[in-house]
Amino acid sequence: MRTSRTRSIAIGALGAALVALATAFLKIPIPTGYGYIHLGDGLIYGIAASFGPILAAVSGGLGSGVADLLAGYPVWVPWSVVIKGLTGYLVGTFVIGKKLHKAAAMVVGAVVTIAGYSLGAFVLYGPAAVPAEFLFDLIQTGSGILVGLGISRLLELAAKTLFKEQ
Repeated sequence: MRTSRTRSIAIGALGAALVALATAFLKIPIPTGYGYIHLGDGLIYGIAASFGPILAAVSGGLGSGVADLLAGYPVWVPWSVVIKGLTGYLVGTFVIGKKLHKAAAMVVGAVVTIAGYSLGAFVLYGPAAVPAEFLFDLIQTGSGILVGLGISRLLELAAKTLFKEQ
């Protein structure tokens, strides 16, 4: 039991670090200067589908919050912690609980992300910022779904290996 808990903590910390790095540094800037496309969402979706809701919520929330700090967007930290934590939790719950197919669960996560960041843009910058935020997040989460589907099988194999009883 203790080994499994220690392993979960280590995987959650590693997941958060990978999400932070993939979000803050593995990115393609948007020519308009408004944000960037990154690999972090794909990792959150993949972690959720492979390791479940709790590890995905920790990895997604903490990793995205740290990424906002590293990338120079501190105003978004509380928003990202909640939005990406909730996204990871929901995707993990739907996939692991076999309530939705992996792709459908990731679409639900994308909708949560788009709605959350659109609300954040409205609160922080006013209604004029919402259409740009919505469009950017639509592109970002769509690419995240493709990455998440692509890496989830690899992460599922890692999960089976890491949590195999010894």
